[in-house]
Amino acid sequence: MKIVVIHGQNHQGSTCMMARQLAEKVGGETKEFFLPRDFDKPCRGCYTCFQTELSKCPHYRELEPLEQAILEADLLIFDSPVYVYHATGQMMSFLDHFGTWWVVHRPRTEMSRKQAVAISTAAGGGMKSTCRDMADSLEMWGVRGVYRLGVGVQAAKPTEIPERIQKSIDKKTDALARKIRSNAGKRGYNTRAKLWFSLMRMAHKHLPPAEPDYGYWETQGWHGKGRPWKKGRTQKMDIRDILCAKDVKSSYQLFVQLEQQAGEDPALFREYPLYLEMLRSGSSYIRVRGFRMLCAAAKWDTEGVIRENLPQILGQLRDDKPTAVRQCLTALPKLVTCRPELTALVCQAVSELDFSRYGDSMRPLIYRDAEAFLKRYQ
Repeated sequence: MKIVVIHGQNHQGSTCMMARQLAEKVGGETKEFFLPRDFDKPCRGCYTCFQTELSKCPHYRELEPLEQAILEADLLIFDSPVYVYHATGQMMSFLDHFGTWWVVHRPRTEMSRKQAVAISTAAGGGMKSTCRDMADSLEMWGVRGVYRLGVGVQAAKPTEIPERIQKSIDKKTDALARKIRSNAGKRGYNTRAKLWFSLMRMAHKHLPPAEPDYGYWETQGWHGKGRPWKKGRTQKMDIRDILCAKDVKSSYQLFVQLEQQAGEDPALFREYPLYLEMLRSGSSYIRVRGFRMLCAAAKWDTEGVIRENLPQILGQLRDDKPTAVRQCLTALPKLVTCRPELTALVCQAVSELDFSRYGDSMRPLIYRDAEAFLKRYQ
């Protein structure tokens, strides 16, 4: 079992001790992060994540290691000592960055197979409200089982915890570890998340679409019979319908969601015959979408499909539409990052671009994009 522990402060006191004790009893590979040591950025309230995606957050470079660890884990343990009857400011600031993961926005399907524990200790009181601060996010992320463990330790240091309380902690962590192990591998949503999912699904049906949330749900098939807690998706929109829809704002947002998903779901690379077909379309925006999907899903190519079709793919760099060429150049880093063995061939194609084909306004922009790519990868 993969376990991720997010500690709400750097100090390794009684709260940290209890979290480690539980992780050890559950057993498995444990990864720990301490706040603010491993992430110290307060949310700016800039709405970038809500208007686009979490990866556009100005703090994403620092946030990404924690995000990836959470997505890969089977068990999440969030702990915080009581600060004025609540979780620490650094823990709350960390959780603020994941507002888009709440089930009312763009929940991650990975949460349906996870369990989580919110842990808090204090010399006096406030454990209940502190655990609730963390459990609120964990439940609204859609984590299947969320447990709370708060203990009044009547001490400032772990070594000062009275023996009877330490025995109580041992008993509680033993019981919780057994429960976690017995529920490992199960899928589902907690009741609170299911209720909010149903309410938002109803709102999507009767209120004007709010993007990008609406498009994300549509792509996932949740407006039909699909559900984030079910394995696989049913009644989703046909991929061809999304990729070849008219080039308007709503369809483009659906495409962007699908493009992002292509980097996370190997099943989307199996649609490569469609992407290659799109490269031959008479519409430049469809050609560009096919190109971008091939780049986004390149890491799942284990049979050399992209190498075999590379001349056709790189032929899009000679498109008559300068805006199409610029979009292709922007997508190329995904391709060479996932398939570094193709870097030399891709750089050669970029270096052979004929900039004279384009007008005075677009020529310097394409030249700048090409030079930036070559400087980075050549």
